[in-house]
Amino acid sequence: MTVQWKSLIHRMETWMVLTMMVLGLTTEAFAQEELPPRIVCYYTPSDDLLIEDLPGDLCTNIIYAFARLSIDTWEAVPGNYQDDIVEGGYKRFTSLKERYPDLRTDISVADSNMAYMARYKSRRETFIRSVINIMTTYGFDGFDIDWEFPILPIDRNNYPILVNELRAAFDAEGKGWNLTAAVPASSILIDVGYDIPKLCSSFDAVYVMGYDLRSSEEGFTDVHSPLYRRPDLDIFFYYYDNVNDAMLKWANGGCPRHKLILGVPFYGRTFTLKNPEKHGLHALAEFAVGGWYNYNQLCKSVIDDPGWVLDYDPVGLVPFAYRDTFWVGYEDQDSLKIKMEYLRNMGFGGVMNWELTTDDFSGYCGEGTWPLLNTLNDSLQNYTVIPVDTFAPGT
Repeated sequence: MTVQWKSLIHRMETWMVLTMMVLGLTTEAFAQEELPPRIVCYYTPSDDLLIEDLPGDLCTNIIYAFARLSIDTWEAVPGNYQDDIVEGGYKRFTSLKERYPDLRTDISVADSNMAYMARYKSRRETFIRSVINIMTTYGFDGFDIDWEFPILPIDRNNYPILVNELRAAFDAEGKGWNLTAAVPASSILIDVGYDIPKLCSSFDAVYVMGYDLRSSEEGFTDVHSPLYRRPDLDIFFYYYDNVNDAMLKWANGGCPRHKLILGVPFYGRTFTLKNPEKHGLHALAEFAVGGWYNYNQLCKSVIDDPGWVLDYDPVGLVPFAYRDTFWVGYEDQDSLKIKMEYLRNMGFGGVMNWELTTDDFSGYCGEGTWPLLNTLNDSLQNYTVIPVDTFAPGT
């Protein structure tokens, strides 16, 4: 064998060893970067479901809803001072971590005046200082923004500025606080108000509200959380208003999949039929005559009542039911299992639910306590989330 060949073989062997070392390090990095899925639960304080009875073992994060924005001072303030401060709601809530050490207790702010705060630097600074004060004083682990919705070009520009400043302030505190947001699934709202790459670079997670995509204001019946587009039904403004198109719009728009959390409802939306003989999807309904029906109500009075007819959207993969002129589209355990299988297949970061007081937390319907929340947990067993930026090129 010539010297040249020996030299070439030596270089190839060296290259192979280095390649294997890199692959080994990459594999190790993949293992280190795997994350458990988020199971995020919103909670609105209720006399029916006390803070002390919240299922901290079934949620990775519970979000206390809601703080609000003071238009007098531009500070984040308690939504209900009596409940939150005087009766110790905040402290009792964050004290859940004594019983559930792995639980993160977060707080969300929701207010229709967010735009007027975000437009001015001085107001943003005041708001951020107040948020840090609430987080520090009461021991919250994360802050969630539920701005419904930025709809003007100036709002689209200012929202990332606010979030970036919050992110910087949180990082400076060095306490590992999460920064998250509830965002719409509606294609039009996303296009108008959300600079996806800028927002997602600062948020730890984004909760896509895959519900309320239809209501009685349309004048026809429909399920409000369809998983897939129904070509024969979804036209005009509704063409992209389904869970799959919404999640892909956020992902393809520049939000890493591991940050995208699929939001599901624990309630149904109701309609009043104009003609009880016409009761399928897109049957004519009284305009704006409808409301909500919590799962812990409909599981007994609808699903288990033989007077109701149970039906199913074969493309949207969501159930609905009707009786006389009453119509309701909702989620059940089977439809949630399908959504969780979809989530796993797509590599998204977890699931969010709205909200805990609407599940059957008392076991009233005979399915055990927390049937919907348990379905989410069971469906995500052995699922791990891999951050997008750890994937090798071409995968």
